[in-house]
Amino acid sequence: MPLNMLYKRPSTDGNWKLSSIQDLQIHGTLNETVSDDICALGPTFAGNFTGGPLPNLHFDVKYGDGESVQGLMGQMDVEFAGVTVFDQEIAIASQGTWHDLAEMVNGKFDPPASYLWNYGAYFTSCDAIPPSFGVQIEGTTFWINPKDLLNKEERDPQTNLCQTGIANGGTGPYILGITFLTNVVAVMNIGSGNVEFWSHQFY
Repeated sequence: MPLNMLYKRPSTDGNWKLSSIQDLQIHGTLNETVSDDICALGPTFAGNFTGGPLPNLHFDVKYGDGESVQGLMGQMDVEFAGVTVFDQEIAIASQGTWHDLAEMVNGKFDPPASYLWNYGAYFTSCDAIPPSFGVQIEGTTFWINPKDLLNKEERDPQTNLCQTGIANGGTGPYILGITFLTNVVAVMNIGSGNVEFWSHQFY
């Protein structure tokens, strides 16, 4: 089935989380709101904007896989690695939405992978056998090395299960992320405006 895809380069997103999340919605088979203490979202920020809030301005980001994060905007002095940026505009996330799909591919692992909503990802036995998986672009199939379909370095400490390399994409558009990009050589041709791929399955 043809899908519209986004090519995603590595990126870093930064925001803070309020001391009380208003709601965290996980859509799909669960379709429920869960409490903050079991979301495993990391430490909260209980303070205020030292530079004051930005009036009539709100944080609202929607990602290509259907996820979204909303919150408040303000100014604050931010220090990272000994470097201070004064009056930096920052966002404090107060709610977010994640989607639970990709069951078909993850169900092909042996044993099948299960969705752990506190990670927003699928996990299975660390010695599981991944399925044969490839991405077809204009008639060319780019096969994914099986070892990239199971990340043995990302383990859930409670279950000792390992994270798979296939995440859900909501209702789309879908993102070709690190699992795909590890298995290709990607060239962004500025002259033609195209992104070109060469298979790099065995490296």
